[in-house]
Amino acid sequence: MLRIRSLAAALAGLAFAAAPASALPPIYDRVPAEAVVVVSTQNLGDVDRAVTQMFGAVELPALATPSELLRRIGLGEAVDLTKPAALALMPGDLEADVPPAVLLLPTTNFAEMMNALGGRADGAVFTFDAPTGETLFARSGDGGYAVVGMDRELVAAVDGRGGNAGAHAAHVGPVGRDAVEGAQLAVLIKKPMLDLLREQIEGGMQETLEGMAMFAPEGQAEQMRAQAEMFASLIDTAFTQGQDLALTLDAGASGVSVDMAMDFTPGSDLAGLFEKGGDSSRFLAALPNQPFLLAYAVDYTTPVARRFLDQMADAGVNPLMPGVGGEGFAEIIDQARGQSYAIYKSPGGLMGGLLANSAGYFAAANPAEALAGVRDVMKNNAAAMDGFSLNYEPNAAEVDGVSADSWSASFEGLANAGEDPMAGAMVQQFMTMLFGPSGPGGYVAPAGNGLYMTLGLNSRLLSQCFNAEKGQGSLRENRGYAMVAERLPADRAGELYVGVGPILEQALQLAAMFGAPVAVDLPPALPPIGMAVTTGRGGTLGRIFVPAPVIKVAGQLAQQADGMMNQGADDAPPF
Repeated sequence: MLRIRSLAAALAGLAFAAAPASALPPIYDRVPAEAVVVVSTQNLGDVDRAVTQMFGAVELPALATPSELLRRIGLGEAVDLTKPAALALMPGDLEADVPPAVLLLPTTNFAEMMNALGGRADGAVFTFDAPTGETLFARSGDGGYAVVGMDRELVAAVDGRGGNAGAHAAHVGPVGRDAVEGAQLAVLIKKPMLDLLREQIEGGMQETLEGMAMFAPEGQAEQMRAQAEMFASLIDTAFTQGQDLALTLDAGASGVSVDMAMDFTPGSDLAGLFEKGGDSSRFLAALPNQPFLLAYAVDYTTPVARRFLDQMADAGVNPLMPGVGGEGFAEIIDQARGQSYAIYKSPGGLMGGLLANSAGYFAAANPAEALAGVRDVMKNNAAAMDGFSLNYEPNAAEVDGVSADSWSASFEGLANAGEDPMAGAMVQQFMTMLFGPSGPGGYVAPAGNGLYMTLGLNSRLLSQCFNAEKGQGSLRENRGYAMVAERLPADRAGELYVGVGPILEQALQLAAMFGAPVAVDLPPALPPIGMAVTTGRGGTLGRIFVPAPVIKVAGQLAQQADGMMNQGADDAPPF
């Protein structure tokens, strides 16, 4: 295991390399064609600067640089940091103590490197002992590259000669190639490895969704089981029609980005569905600019989104209002053009209801017909589930001259909790923390190009929604959102933002209530974590971007948590 950790540490260090590149970097030409996973970096020369820049920005102690990690296994001084490097995981026993993997490292002088390390020649393969105690094998490969690994036979079989780029590129489309092209660190997972992972991924998702269905209120469980079957079918189709999977990592002073890209086989059903890009951010423009815990948007006009909605409808699952179906549902699906939702910071804090200041926007081709569909759905589901009651009142209020419907819900079955007074009180307290003292409820109101749905009977919030649709005080004016959105891919079909600042403010308040105050320096406008998914060119790209200020705060919290764990050892307060 020590050997595996040493190789993993060296690979992790390569993540900070950066250099321009062409589609599938030249190093792939030297990687054996039968490799099932390829980890590559295009230029090791900028490694130390990138590490220093990243950890300097977050004001945390720097990790060991890749050159230092290479020195720990005796290779640091002889590696040419101006050239690309790669690790190839080959077919074989992937769970063995000695993994079937080889490193392709550019060297300044292989003979001098072996001499300095005390390498013992046995034919073309040298054996040497790393400073960390591992026994490694190396041979001189083509083009000044050294082939290094823990398996002598594997090292002897790899010579690093060119001619393999075409084999690697054969199952990577334009989306995957572009992702790998400019990445500091790229991991290309080939189809044989994906097939090995397929069963585990499908089984894990199926088990999770079925577990959720077990705890769903009566009436919703069947929908969730149908949803589990549908997702399992979608995953199976994606694995069948998908090509190689590319994972990339980039780091710098602004933060860290992690991408996942996959193309679908040309001519396949999914390749056609993923041919057109989206524009989900336009739906966030319809929400007001307030500090948010979470905000997301989905573009339903892309071919893949339309197919997704149709499949959910066929499965009896309502993607817009989970657990709610019946008459009117088909009309809502037909009208769907896009959706956005934001959970804003509650003015009343935790006791005011964590979710009680939320608003959603449903872009519709005809808002009046969409509203009629919502009314039909609500009417037909008012008494659909035991222990759950739903009240829907059309034209209940007027906000900014617009007639708004109201809705409210109660969960008598949960509150009674099996006629256990203590359990019932705990459930009631939990519901209050989520929805406020009035319980779940809100408005549904038509707008120029869609419907607004609020969680909380908050006429001020609904008024701000109307203004946002008119271009006044839109969420897209939020500086933190704008900074993160710039670092997400264009043509987004869906995007999600996690408001770390407001979430931590709520969490720190809760910690103080329980007598565990935490001293952490929260910036006044901590940017959110951003995630996005694109469609287009027959493939998909997902990205997560974590801003440097968020990493800095996470580091501070980790240090305080470590201090709390060690408090008993040194009798010092944790904060």
